[in-house]
Amino acid sequence: NPKFITAAGLVLMAVALVWNSALMQPDTPILLFLLPSAVLGFANAGIWAPLSTTATRNLPPRQAGAGSGVYNTTRQIGAVLGSAAIAVLIQARLAAELPAGGPGGGAGEGMALSGGLPEALHSGFSTAMGQSILLPAGVILVGAAVALFFAKPQPVQGWGVPGSAKVDAGLDSAG
Repeated sequence: NPKFITAAGLVLMAVALVWNSALMQPDTPILLFLLPSAVLGFANAGIWAPLSTTATRNLPPRQAGAGSGVYNTTRQIGAVLGSAAIAVLIQARLAAELPAGGPGGGAGEGMALSGGLPEALHSGFSTAMGQSILLPAGVILVGAAVALFFAKPQPVQGWGVPGSAKVDAGLDSAG
């Protein structure tokens, strides 16, 4: 049943994000971030294939394309809304964690355009990023709970079988 694989993958993803959040400190060696990244890889393997299969599996063959389109559209809308929510949270956390920049002193003083973050901002920046990662982790845990309510897969019947009109008995003759 794909709901168990999906729920486990979502829980693993939330664990990896919380782990990343805990590691988000200026003095954390970069190689330590490979460990939660590996867990994220395993989590993704358990999420996307079962989700896409679940979206169309119980549909009659004539509706599978429409079901796939609805699934992909909602996935894209969710990605856009999720990205926007995280961007707003990052901005709010940066405003709360970084020192106020005013005339004559603050975050922007003496900053060159080299692309490097001034030493004084490292701690606040990493704290804000670590806190921001907790939003998707929480939403993903809610998704794991929802995945446990997925419909049980029905046996596949009628795919590629001539005269499979019996499978589509609930549809009108024109559609």
